[in-house]
Amino acid sequence: MDRFVKVAEYTEDQQHSEAVLLTHVAHRTVNLAACGGSGVVVAYRALNSLRGKAMTGSMMGSLLRANAAALLIGTAAGVAMTEARMAGKTTVEWQDRAYRVLNSAGQNTTDEWSAAGAMAGFMLGLSGLGVANGGKTASVGTARSLSLTVRTLGGAGLGSVVGLLSMVGYQSALKAGLVDVVAEKVKTLRE
Repeated sequence: MDRFVKVAEYTEDQQHSEAVLLTHVAHRTVNLAACGGSGVVVAYRALNSLRGKAMTGSMMGSLLRANAAALLIGTAAGVAMTEARMAGKTTVEWQDRAYRVLNSAGQNTTDEWSAAGAMAGFMLGLSGLGVANGGKTASVGTARSLSLTVRTLGGAGLGSVVGLLSMVGYQSALKAGLVDVVAEKVKTLRE
């Protein structure tokens, strides 16, 4: 978030502190709700598959519906929780919390990866890419018949989960030294 909001030199000078804090908490609750919703859908479908129960609809359709709901519920819950927690707090207390969020490298990294994934998912939902193939239903089945709202909001929620998982994977690869190994192999291929 530090890319969009100027970080003040001193806590008490932090501008837009309420918007920063509300956005931060709403973003994190959307991530939490989307991860939870995706996990429930995958677990439910896996258990029913193991039991031999026939499932109607596609996995993608279920994931998009769950993530659309998660995005709406997570945003509302995040704003409500922040307002409840910060009720009666002074402007300086809002500024302090916003200042700390903006100065946290880990939070800023998480924001970037999650927002990038959410934007990609939103755009895929908007375009219908991956849910239709020349007018024929692709492997995702009923996802094509979902409303634009469900596809875009669900895509954004699911994309935020993919963004978070990508961040965790990248950071794990970075710590293991795999990123340097791949960079060296790419460099030798280019030579």
